Amino acid sequence: MQSSDIPVKIDIPFARDAGQFSNPIPDSPTGIAGRASWKLGFPPETMQPIDSGGTPPFGQDMNGVDNALSAWIRWQCDGGPVQYDATFQTNVGGYPLSALLQSADGLGWWLSQAENNMSDPDTGGANWQFVPGDASFNGNPNGNVSGHAATANSPPSVCWDTVNKLWWRSTGGTTWITIQSVNPVVLLSSTASHNYVSDDNGLVYVRSNDGSDMSDALPAMNNVINGWGITIYNGDATGSLTLTSTTAINGVSNASITLAPRQTIKLNADTTGAFWSTVPVVPRVFSGQAIYVNSSGTFAPGVYDIDTSGGSITFQLELGGAVGDNYFFRDVAGFFAANNLIVDPNGRTIEGQTGTMVFDVPWTQFLMTRNTDPNYSLV
Repeated sequence: MQSSDIPVKIDIPFARDAGQFSNPIPDSPTGIAGRASWKLGFPPETMQPIDSGGTPPFGQDMNGVDNALSAWIRWQCDGGPVQYDATFQTNVGGYPLSALLQSADGLGWWLSQAENNMSDPDTGGANWQFVPGDASFNGNPNGNVSGHAATANSPPSVCWDTVNKLWWRSTGGTTWITIQSVNPVVLLSSTASHNYVSDDNGLVYVRSNDGSDMSDALPAMNNVINGWGITIYNGDATGSLTLTSTTAINGVSNASITLAPRQTIKLNADTTGAFWSTVPVVPRVFSGQAIYVNSSGTFAPGVYDIDTSGGSITFQLELGGAVGDNYFFRDVAGFFAANNLIVDPNGRTIEGQTGTMVFDVPWTQFLMTRNTDPNYSLV
């Protein structure tokens, strides 16, 4: 079979407008001679000659059967999802191994980990694995990340997967998770404070209440690793949100930082567990004209239009500088896939990693900011 062999899609269920000439099919026989049911199908009397006591089948039942079957085929042709159904689950004796159901909130999928699965995945039932809608997944980036092989003793903390286009971070040993590319929005309680933990990595937390000021605690230094980051949004219209830390924020020990109403901040942790805001309040690089670059060299912080149509470019960051330096890159020719942009941090690190970083997705633009000395982070 080939992909071109796909049959004509069903866009109207069979007998959709049959009205009284289409019967809903019951599960069990009704006792009416000739009536069909899902359990028995068309009964034996419809298979016998009328002069031998047989009964003709109901045409309405044939319309009903074909309507029910073709309605589901139409739903599948249209890519319609299937969610958890307790009644159906009971009737069939549980979902099979590898069954895939859309989550009730529509943000992902549930993958059954057992045969005859009778639990409810949307209420925390056992034997279901959540598959996020952003396609991030647990695993190991070995084979996809050149020069950053994961080992039990010294895994790199953050690295870029050139195959799946994902950021990976190590949680210790050879265990890796992805930094989510699509961040869910979580609405926290209007009154309770939130104590952040390492599992909050990558999430956008929205705070709102009745206008009173709030206070949240950032994780302790032993609960985060280099590269841990989170975006926090104070959703309240009038109340402030103060973030406290037992380590340092932007170089100040045991500091706190207050978000005004409707203000957002993105924080990253370094190797010491200190927090840095990855984008300064007034980015220094965005003044002046963009600089056109089509050859390799060493460059100061700024905005750069990169043209790799003539070949790959190695872009080396300048020595010196300070926390808050920013580089903004744009692929203005669309050749990053054919001819990569290679960013050389010039002895520093990018997302906690030494060595060059390759960018190979055409027409992209990205901001790289120096959030610690010597680490740059992608924003």
